[in-house]
Amino acid sequence: MHKKADMQLRRETSLKLYDLLGSADPDDEKLPTFVRYYANEFRGLDFRGIELHGADIVIDDDSDAAVLLEGMRCDILNVAPAHSTGDILLWLPKERIIFTGDIVFSDGGIVAHSEEGMKLWAKALDKILDLNPAVIVPGHGGLCDVEYLKKLRGYFDFVLSEFDRLYEDGKNPLEISKEIDITEYVNWLQPERLSTVIEALCAGRDPRLVVPGPDNPAALNESIERLAKLKTFYEEKYKDIMKPWDPMSSWEEK
Repeated sequence: MHKKADMQLRRETSLKLYDLLGSADPDDEKLPTFVRYYANEFRGLDFRGIELHGADIVIDDDSDAAVLLEGMRCDILNVAPAHSTGDILLWLPKERIIFTGDIVFSDGGIVAHSEEGMKLWAKALDKILDLNPAVIVPGHGGLCDVEYLKKLRGYFDFVLSEFDRLYEDGKNPLEISKEIDITEYVNWLQPERLSTVIEALCAGRDPRLVVPGPDNPAALNESIERLAKLKTFYEEKYKDIMKPWDPMSSWEEK
């Protein structure tokens, strides 16, 4: 594990959030919007009493490592920061299998936190493409291949290009999100997550805006409300092509 991921995992804020989500009722209107949203996302799961354990192997910034796992060489490749401050890849060169963590979402639905982060994340995807793995084990969803990875990589260029085209000082992130045609990506997991990406890109251009997060609950509430509005907008705009999301779809054998 990257040392920054290990530190983040141990944060008291993270532990409190897990306990809160584990006990929150998503139908309780007295709770903050963001708590109800995430409690609903994790409905049926109980996070209370989780014990977090540190990593056995920790790598530093700008360093890679290699270990033997039951005779198999495993390269630990540091690609942080990208999706987070602690991203690594686990690469089995002989088997050509790569474990990507949250660098790859095989069902779409990415969430980026800054323009720089998106560009660095794109570079991490380029690194995986250069390795040309036979099997990709993502952090979200089922196994995928290089062809899917190319589409995911293209999404980053698409969003950044559209944002540059549409951004104006003071323009609402929700307005920008609605103007982006996501026909090609509409059946990815929760395509409305685009609104959170656009929020982060806007915050990078306008210092008056606050990036939503657990430490900024008011901004997080507003973010969730925008996400819900974009979802409603998409359901109407793309009603003829949008398919009901099947949570097991990315696990089906191809």
